[in-house]
Amino acid sequence: TTSNVGSLKQVWQMSLGTCTASIIAGNPVLPGAPKGAPNNPTNCGSMESNPVAVDGVLYTTNAPLGETFAIDAATGSIIWKYTPSYAGESLPTAGSPDVTTAFTPGNGGRRAGVAVGEGKVYVGLPDGRLIALDQTSGKQVWESAVGSYKVNAKISAAPIYVRGLVIVGDGSGDGGGASPSLQAFRAANGGRVWSWSPIPSPG
Repeated sequence: TTSNVGSLKQVWQMSLGTCTASIIAGNPVLPGAPKGAPNNPTNCGSMESNPVAVDGVLYTTNAPLGETFAIDAATGSIIWKYTPSYAGESLPTAGSPDVTTAFTPGNGGRRAGVAVGEGKVYVGLPDGRLIALDQTSGKQVWESAVGSYKVNAKISAAPIYVRGLVIVGDGSGDGGGASPSLQAFRAANGGRVWSWSPIPSPG
């Protein structure tokens, strides 16, 4: 209120540790990934995730890898951290389809946020995967593909949990790619319930 706003003060601050000196220097986010601009903090991306608060714990995700965190809201201590793996994901090289390069979430970028429901934390990744994590331990419970990174599909919006479903869209961002869609998955096991595209199919 106008009577107590003057007494507001910061209680704590902490670092998620996702923006390292190595990434700022331009070193690849993942082995085999392209380098970023030299000595550029924007290589780390921007922190645009609004944390979800549940029973004194904050759940959030951050660029560039899409790491997901559970944080003690009282102290700022990290309770658990999940780091996704992109191992084995590759893309054909332009002009040389037989030569592949490792997929990378890229330097920069953003992660929009997570959803929480039924004891799980749901997070979308830049390679088009939807991941469910155990809310207490951070261990992966299931994963589903919303779209293929091979056609530049990625999850760039925060999932929404409602009545047993996880609603999420895929989008190609600035790079172009496959037609976008909105999809629903069962929160219990990741099974796809429906998919809808705003772009009509032939006929």
